[in-house]
This record gives sequence, C-alpha cells and structure tokens, in this order.
Amino acid sequence: MKRQAAWAVVLVAVVAGSGCGMVKDFRKNRHLKAAEGYVAAKKYKEATIEYRNALRYDPQNLAALKQLGLAYYENGQLGEAYPPLKRYHDQNTGDLVVRQKLGVIYLMGRAPDKARAEAEAILVQQPQNLDALLLIAESADTPEEVQDAIRRLEQNRAALGEPDRVARALGALHARNRDLPKAEQEFQAAVSSKPDSAEAHLALARLHLGKRELAEAEKEFKAAADLAPAGSFARLQLADFYLLTRRVDEAVKVLTQITTEAPDAFPAWLRLAEVAFARGQLEEAQTAISAVLGKSADNASALVIQARIHLAKREPAKAVEAAQKAVKAQPANGLAHYTLAVAQAASGNNALALSAAKDAVARAPMLTDAVFLLAELELQSGDTVAASAGLKAYLEKQPKDPRAWEALGKAQLRSRDTAGAYASFAKTIELAPASPRGPYLLGMALRAAGKTAEAKQLFEKALAMAPGYTEPLEQLATMSFVEKDPQAAISRIERQALLEPKSASLQYLLGRAYQASGDLKQAEKAFMKAVELNPEAAPAYVSLGQIYGASKEYDRAIAELDKALVARPDQPAALMLKSIAQQMKGDATGAREGYEKLLKTNPRFAPAANNLAWMLAEEGPGKDLQRAFLLAQGARDAAPQDPQIADTLGWVMYKQGAYPRAEQLLREAAEKLPTNAEVLYHLGMAQAKIGRNDDARASLSKSLELSASHPGAAEAKATLATLPAAR
Repeated sequence: MKRQAAWAVVLVAVVAGSGCGMVKDFRKNRHLKAAEGYVAAKKYKEATIEYRNALRYDPQNLAALKQLGLAYYENGQLGEAYPPLKRYHDQNTGDLVVRQKLGVIYLMGRAPDKARAEAEAILVQQPQNLDALLLIAESADTPEEVQDAIRRLEQNRAALGEPDRVARALGALHARNRDLPKAEQEFQAAVSSKPDSAEAHLALARLHLGKRELAEAEKEFKAAADLAPAGSFARLQLADFYLLTRRVDEAVKVLTQITTEAPDAFPAWLRLAEVAFARGQLEEAQTAISAVLGKSADNASALVIQARIHLAKREPAKAVEAAQKAVKAQPANGLAHYTLAVAQAASGNNALALSAAKDAVARAPMLTDAVFLLAELELQSGDTVAASAGLKAYLEKQPKDPRAWEALGKAQLRSRDTAGAYASFAKTIELAPASPRGPYLLGMALRAAGKTAEAKQLFEKALAMAPGYTEPLEQLATMSFVEKDPQAAISRIERQALLEPKSASLQYLLGRAYQASGDLKQAEKAFMKAVELNPEAAPAYVSLGQIYGASKEYDRAIAELDKALVARPDQPAALMLKSIAQQMKGDATGAREGYEKLLKTNPRFAPAANNLAWMLAEEGPGKDLQRAFLLAQGARDAAPQDPQIADTLGWVMYKQGAYPRAEQLLREAAEKLPTNAEVLYHLGMAQAKIGRNDDARASLSKSLELSASHPGAAEAKATLATLPAAR
C-alpha cells in the first residue's frame, strides 16, 4: 500500500508539472487556429491580434513570427511588419518570400539600396523571379540603374509570365527616362494583355494626366474604377482626378458612392472630410471624420483633421487633445506634430508650440508649413540665429522657394543683418520677377539700412507693378510724415486711389493719413468710404471709433445709424458703427449686444470679434479673458495683416501672461502704427515683462510723447519709474 501511494504522489506531481505547459499549448494553438481563419478570410487586423496572443505563450515560434509579419504587411502596416519579419529573416535567410517583403518595406522606407540588396539576393537563387525584378525596377535611382532594370526585364520578358505586370514596370521605367512614347506603348500593352486589370488602366491614366490629356485620363480612371471593388484604391484615384481638375462635385459624388458601398473605406471618408473642410462645411467634415474615428479611434490622419476642425471652431484645447492623440498614434508623423504645434500656438502655449514644431521639422524636414512655423516661433522667442539656421537648411534643399527667402530675409532684418536681408530679398525677385512683393521687400531692407532714396524707388516700382498694393504705399506715406510733409503723403495716396477707386485698403490708408494730419472730417469721409467698399474692413471701424471718441458726438452718430438700420436691419456696417458709438459712449451692454448679434450672423466678422475681444479683456480675467483670446485669434485668422487686430490679440495675450508672443504681436502692430500712443504703451509693457528694458523705455516714452493722457499713460509712467537705468 505504501508503494502504491508513493507512485500516486509521483503521478500527481508529473501531471501538475506538465499541466501548465499543456494549457499554454492549448491556448497557443487556439490563437494560431483563429489567426489562420482570419488570414483565410483576409481579416488581417484580427489575424495580427491572434498571432501576437499566440507568441505570448511561445515567443520563439518562428513560424508564428513570420505569419505575424506577413499579416501586418497585408494590412498595410509596414512599420509594424518589419520587426517580426526581420527577426525571422535573421534565422531563415533562405526564405525568399520574406526577403521580398523586406525589400518592399525598405523601398517604402526610402532605403532603395537595401531594397535592391534583397532583390539581388533573391535573383542569385531565382534569376527570373518576377517580384525581385520588379523590386529592382522600382528601386532604380540613377539613370544607369533605370537602364539596367529595363535591360533585365526585356532580357527575361518571354519567360517571366504576367505580361501586364512586366509591361507596367517597363512603362514606369521609360516614363522616368522621359521616353513618353515608349511608356505609353508599354502601358497600352499592359491594358491589351489584361483588359480587366485596374492597375494597368491606372498606369495609363496617370501617363495621360502627366501629359495633360485630361479626356483620355478620365476615360482610363473610370475604366479602372469600374473594374475595382467599391473601397479600392482605383475608385479613390478617380475621385482624386476630379479633385485635381477642380470638379469637386463629381469627386464628392464618387466618394459618397464609395462610402455608401464600403462604409469602412477610411481614405474615402478622409477625402470627404478634407473637401468639406476646404469648403467651410465644418459639420459635414465632422460627420465624415466621426465615421472614421468611430471605428478606428487612433487613426492619425483623421485625428489631424479633427484637430483642424476644432481650430476652425475656435476650440484650441480640444484641438490640442486631438493632435496629441495623433502624435501618440503615429510618433513619426510630421504632419501630426505640426498640427499639435499650431494648436498649442492657438492656445497661447508658445513654449509647447515651439517644441512640437521642432519635432515636426525633425520628422518632416521638407514640410514647408512646419519649417515656417518653427522659424516664426523661434523669432517670437528672440532666437534669430536658430530661425535663420533652420530656414537656410530648408533652402539648401528647396532653393527655389521665394517664401523661404522672404522668411529668411525677415529673420535677418530682425537681427539687424540688413546686408543679408537684402541678398535674401533679392532672391525673391530672381525667383518671382513678376511679383511686386520682391521690390517692396528689397525696399524694406534698404530703408532699414538708411538708404531712403533707393528704398523709395523700389516702393514706387512695386506700386507701378500693382497699383492696389498698399504696403509699399504705406511705407512711402510713413516716410513723408517722418520728413514732416503730411501733404505729400496725402497727395501720393490720393493719386493711387484714383487708379484703384474700389480699393477699401487705399481709402483706409487715406483716412489714416488725414487723421495723422489732424483733418478728422476728411479722415471720417475716407474711413466711411472704406466701410462702404468693404463692410468687413476692421481697421476702418476702429479709426471711426477713435474719431467719434475725439468729437464725442455719440448720440448724433447713433441716431443717424438707427435711421440706416430701420431701412436695412441686416446691414453689418451700420450695426457695427452703432456698436462702436455705444462702446465709446460707455454703453457697454448695448455695444456687446450689437457685437454678439453681428457674430451670430457671421462668426468670422473680424471687426466685431476684435472689438468684443477688447471689451472682454479690459473688463476682467477668467472665462471672459479666455473668450477674448478666442475672439481675437479668430479676428486675426480672418484679417492677418491688420495691425489693430494684432494689437488686440497681443494685449489679450499680455493679460494672459504669454509675454513673448504678446511682444511679437505688439511689435508688429507698432511697426504699422508708429504714431499710435496706446499701441506703443502696450508694446512697452510687454517688453518690460520679458526684460527688454531699453526697448521698453523707448516704447513707453514715445507713447507718452505722443499723448500724455492716453488710457494707459499712468501705468506707462509708473512702469518707466521702475525700469533700471539705461546702460
């Protein structure tokens, strides 16, 4: 009995010891079987989950590792496919299927040399392996490599089979060689050998498109779309063709058909969102994005568009949240980092915006918007060296981008490198000789260098090229005032206004000149003309408000405007002017009601947004200050060149404590409004906060020199008293 008991104990121990392994094998095999079923059904995303679960129980299972990589590959997740395939390949170098997949991954990852190496290794064992030869063709980088790829395909053409694929590859190679007749011949051969090949029709369509043969291109895109499933790339290409040729309604029709027949076709939903967003149809854009995020919450492309929608709705905090999710989903996505930078800047978080912009440029060095945003943020932080270095690095690769040369020139002007700025602005003329902006910028560099006469000549040249271009005219007028000759400024603007009688900007500039010379009646007349020509001319309203304030004839103005509103209650100009008069009179409630009414009708009405933002900022902190920021930012987006709006947004940000960004905006406003005492007071206060004491002293002193009784005069005097002595 004792011996039997002993054996029972041993048997129990063996079963207990092996039970864990048996359970692991059972679970591993269950996941492997499920994965194989998903692969058979082409449900690769679900297959990757099951293969990962199987590998948890058997991490050294190379067969499962290979299948995991292949499932990722088939699902289009090439980044995720690489690690398991590479690990498998390191121990099974003879597996040619895996080599070919790795070659494609290298090619997509912009490593053509590694792709060719994998293809060559396959061809050593299988000299007529079609996939390897096609990989050689697709990775050909130099003219010599292109010719070599053509030779190899031609040499083996008869034995390769799949003549349509061979013809498409040869057509692409001939197109890269700029031999379009041969390319078209090959693509036609591909279509002839396999008329039901959507890929062959697409190749021929793209060739016609490149030759601007739009009717032939459309025919082939339609043929490809008709042959392909609803959610296919070919259907999407037809929609993209319509978008490219500005047939947006036809594109929307195709995209809507795709999403109706294939609700999981995310690229089509994303295109619909982009089209709706570009049209300003934010709710339609949101519907399309929700269709993607409802099934794929970490889709980075959808999250980027979601962030843009939030920005358009003046919801910067939500935009930041969406952009952060996009970055988390795709850390290497430069566009996601750029969107996060824009959202952080819109939220007033300049330090975080700068960090995100750096990440964007590091991941996408040629993403133009990111490069420019980074330079702008670096300039705002006072780092002119970094801004210039980043723009120069970009220009080494894109030397023919006039916008980049302009941005570099402005950075150089900021650092007082007038010679460098002159050279950069000269490049803009070289690259865009028909644009008046080049002479204007060159004139700015010369004026900064003290070469007034030469600067005037270039400003006049810019005006001769574009009579309605106000910036050079503004410079000429400012120079006349500096020279104590206001009549010369007025006469020069009047001559230009005769050439462009429908220009609200020129009438506004004329009003400013009259206002600066003390002729308020003529100034009022010009500003009213500006408003008549453009009811959304925000700076003209501000200037009219200043005139009302100087004359204190508020009741007369309100009575006259009420008469106009009886005749046309929806007239924005009259309602805006009445609200301004009420604001100047001290009727804050009436003014706010008017501004809110205007914004309810048109949320992007910059004049009302600007003035309401100012009122909220002056009334107090808290939620009102945050809304003031959103309103001022919205006004800035609608009228980015308006110095009055730059002043409002800068002052709001000053009150929020975002002093570097505030100083940049206020400096921009002061450069355009150099005789505005309040703007100079705001600038001086911001400069004091960031420790630019000499600049602060100059700005505050100038503001008091211009007006010893402006609303901020007392604070300006008190701040001046606290500044350290000049060095």
